[in-house]
Amino acid sequence: MGKYGKVIGNISRTGIIAILLFIPVLNGNGQESGPLQWHTFWGATDLHWPDEGRAVAAEGGSVYIAGHSYGSWVGATNPDGSPITILRNKVSEGNRDGVVMKASQEGLLEWVTFLGGWHDDESCLDIAVVPAGDFQGIYACGFSGVWSDPYEINDPVSNIIHQHYTSGGQDAFVIRMDLDGNIQWLTFLGGSGQDIANSMTIDDTSGEICITGYSGRPWVDDDYQNEPINPFSEDWQDDAFVAKLDANGNYYWHTFLGGTEGNGKGDYGSGIDFDPAGNIYVGGHSTGTWGTPLGGFYHQGGARLPLLGCLHGRSRSRMGRQTQSQRMVMTERTKMRRCLPGK
Repeated sequence: MGKYGKVIGNISRTGIIAILLFIPVLNGNGQESGPLQWHTFWGATDLHWPDEGRAVAAEGGSVYIAGHSYGSWVGATNPDGSPITILRNKVSEGNRDGVVMKASQEGLLEWVTFLGGWHDDESCLDIAVVPAGDFQGIYACGFSGVWSDPYEINDPVSNIIHQHYTSGGQDAFVIRMDLDGNIQWLTFLGGSGQDIANSMTIDDTSGEICITGYSGRPWVDDDYQNEPINPFSEDWQDDAFVAKLDANGNYYWHTFLGGTEGNGKGDYGSGIDFDPAGNIYVGGHSTGTWGTPLGGFYHQGGARLPLLGCLHGRSRSRMGRQTQSQRMVMTERTKMRRCLPGK
């Protein structure tokens, strides 16, 4: 197989949507004890813009990938000649749409579905899969413009819990599909600024969903029943956010994390997870100090420092490699649920 293992697929494709591989097994000394078994490339074959895989989840003998693509994938096949089913078609060739894909453990793609509309501003940034039970499904989050479809290429999404903010731009979104890729519900979150959902986690005992990312403005909409638990720090400076939804995509609460000392740059959430006690841990970075941190903010002048915060739940996270020594820790507890009507 060579140094890098077996390649499945045609590497001459201009678009790369995912590189799948089995992570080598490491022994107790951190040395590789197992070779790479295979890797593969997927994507549009006729465009020069880069397709990208952003997140992966392996559950129930299948592999699920989220990202974005600029091409339609019309006529795409697996290396063995088997067809790749396109569940929801691309609305606008050459514009960026979010994608979710399902593949076998052998690297053969079963289906791909495009998420978005006419605008060039959609991407899926995280994915989670609940393989069985009442909350079985595929969950993805990211950012998107309005899902407009002027040519009626796809059937409209019938169950949109919360509509896109009317002024346009990018809103955070969360979508739930069944394991066959059929959309069960879609919801948008945000306000008049740019809103990006970077990471999500699912409590598979309650179906509750938490997401984190960042927003450029407060969320001003009557559909958000409560004021944020922590207010937005300052207009036109990004704040990290955490939002909680129930298993049907209904809004529970949201909160902003950040301050006003980031030289106009802001604070960003990039990973989130529950623990067994029901706390939420959020990872990201800040460009200025805020609150009463356990560890001091040493660098000034807009330096990015890793952030770790604790709020409220359980599952997976993708916090990324922390390359600097300082962390900020902010703590709230599950008691924040008392802020919610009927909770």
